[in-house]
Amino acid sequence: MEQNFQSNESVRDYVLQDERLLWTGKPVKPIKLLPGEKFNIVFGVFWIVFSIFWMGLAFATVKKFDEQDILMMKIFPYFGIPFSFVGLYLVFLSPFRIMNKRKYIEYALTNKRILIFNNGKKKTLNTFKYSDIHNISFGCDENGVGAVTFFIKKTGATTFVDGHPSRSAMRTMAGMYNIENVKKVYKIFCYQTGEKEQ
Repeated sequence: MEQNFQSNESVRDYVLQDERLLWTGKPVKPIKLLPGEKFNIVFGVFWIVFSIFWMGLAFATVKKFDEQDILMMKIFPYFGIPFSFVGLYLVFLSPFRIMNKRKYIEYALTNKRILIFNNGKKKTLNTFKYSDIHNISFGCDENGVGAVTFFIKKTGATTFVDGHPSRSAMRTMAGMYNIENVKKVYKIFCYQTGEKEQ
């Protein structure tokens, strides 16, 4: 069924009449990166340093060739530039995009489904049945803020993009990030899916 998204809508608007709302929440501010996302920044720095080292080595090698050598050898060192841009993306742009995207996310748990609503520029609604998820885990800081992540067992999820059903391939992993009292949310997940708590 096509859904018409409005800017003032919330995830509560998509709870069905025969569902019971168990919990709703949003990422808390300031939005923090997860440990794995912080590792991407460290990897990006390593990638930049390696790219610069590789280009310096390539330029030093090219200087040994005279003018009659093929042009390909002259432009060979510049192949490292795209790799440097990958590193710059991981260090600067990727964290900003992640944090900016989470500003518009809202989550809900009902007795039947998980709903993840993005009310940003490109509005999306993802729903998951409890029977389709497994390997639930959570992590949190000293304030109880953290993430619950889970794997999708099969493509039994419904995705809406700007109000239109999307048949794009579903990611194998999803989650709720930067939420308060994450252990309570994790317990709801375990109870609804029948998985044992960690």
